[in-house]
Amino acid sequence: MNSIIFFGICVLLTTSSVKTFLLEEKCLASPPCDCSNTDVFCPGLSLYKVPKFLPSTRTLETIELNLQNNVIRMLLNNDFQMLQTAHAAFIDINLGSNSIQYIEDNAFNGIESSVRVLYLDYNRLSYLPPAIGKLINLSELALNDNPITTFDSSVFAGFGSSLSYFTFNVNYMSSWPTDAINKLQKLTTIDVVESLAVNTTIPSNAFDSVKNTLTTLNYDFDLYDVPYDYQITYFHRLPEAVCSLNRLRTLRINSYASDSAVDGSVLFEQCKNVMTSLESLSIYNIQHLNMTEVFTLFPSLSYLVLNSNLLNDLHLDQYKSGLLTTLDISYNKFARVPNDVNKLTSLVTLDLASNLITNIENDDFSALINLEMLDLSYNIISRIDPDAFQNNRKLTTLTLEGNSLTTIPSSVTVLPNLKLFTFSSNQDVLKPDQLDCSCQTLGQLKAWKLDNVYFPNYCATAVGHSTPVTIKSFIQNDVKACP
Repeated sequence: MNSIIFFGICVLLTTSSVKTFLLEEKCLASPPCDCSNTDVFCPGLSLYKVPKFLPSTRTLETIELNLQNNVIRMLLNNDFQMLQTAHAAFIDINLGSNSIQYIEDNAFNGIESSVRVLYLDYNRLSYLPPAIGKLINLSELALNDNPITTFDSSVFAGFGSSLSYFTFNVNYMSSWPTDAINKLQKLTTIDVVESLAVNTTIPSNAFDSVKNTLTTLNYDFDLYDVPYDYQITYFHRLPEAVCSLNRLRTLRINSYASDSAVDGSVLFEQCKNVMTSLESLSIYNIQHLNMTEVFTLFPSLSYLVLNSNLLNDLHLDQYKSGLLTTLDISYNKFARVPNDVNKLTSLVTLDLASNLITNIENDDFSALINLEMLDLSYNIISRIDPDAFQNNRKLTTLTLEGNSLTTIPSSVTVLPNLKLFTFSSNQDVLKPDQLDCSCQTLGQLKAWKLDNVYFPNYCATAVGHSTPVTIKSFIQNDVKACP
């Protein structure tokens, strides 16, 4: 009997030891880093240098290394060399938001052919280190928010045949890095920040070398260092180089300013050619947009975001394409649903959140028969007409939280395909459940079929209940007994 017990203890100890060994084997970095399978997590640990990596006896397909939000100042020779023991085909490294000023030439020794992603954004690099040029299979490179004054085109030549995504800023450059960009043969996405305080001009031929491969451009112009009095009268023009990208499919334009008051009435003045390939356009923090110009220049748009542009109306007189399926006009100044929305009969998704809308009328969405998702949250809506959604039978998602409604409008009961519904009668995000559930507030919803609807909101109070109850449950189980 004692031998059996001894044997059992040995088995347990052995099993525990094996489990401990396996758990330790999974982590490729020393503490305080944490690991999950092949991912190494070291963010926000106040590390002043790259952690020590441990040898691996496993062959891994991909390693994801997160070292962002530390205080690392330098990458030294052979800092990542031990990772080669994992024989990983792809290594993704995030070193964003550190204090890196210097990278030694052999910092990536041993993994130079494996590094696929390298994020060095929000650091202190003043030049592009030659070590990065040795990453011959690099696909993504983030260098934005570094005080880089120039790019060495010979460094770009090292990864020029593999890089597809590149983000950088020209805030500290005296001229556009034409020679460096010319080395990038397969670039599909550029994210560039231009400082209007420095006045680095983007030339008309800035993207000529990538005009046949570039499909996505994120263009930000930074006004933080521009005097405020100048910001409020600034008329910004999209560079001619952007307008010449005839194969571009996605364009995002954003202004960083102390106030959302950059004047965009001449934003597209330098765009002489119609960009028929553009399908997705996002514009943030620019006012006085010429909507006729937008749809004339970009007739193939299916996705349009006009977020935080101080819009109070839409003027879609020239809209004819019938291709737009998504429209986001949240965070603007609309006091009512704009009349011209009904011209967008192909819309599937409409976001009107965080405006100043007070009422929803019967004809506000009457022509939007293809609408599936509608967000009206965080307005000041106090009334929704009974037939407001009569023609929107395809709606699957309706969001009404953060308004001034005292009850759920009966208009929602005519939506046979509704799958997600959210509602609260209070604009305070911290106290969303302010609906008092009773026959008086919900009795009109007796016939509402809610079996297939996800409706997560709770009653603030519920007649007949001393414990919390969802509004959905109250409607299904209590309202049926209402007179």
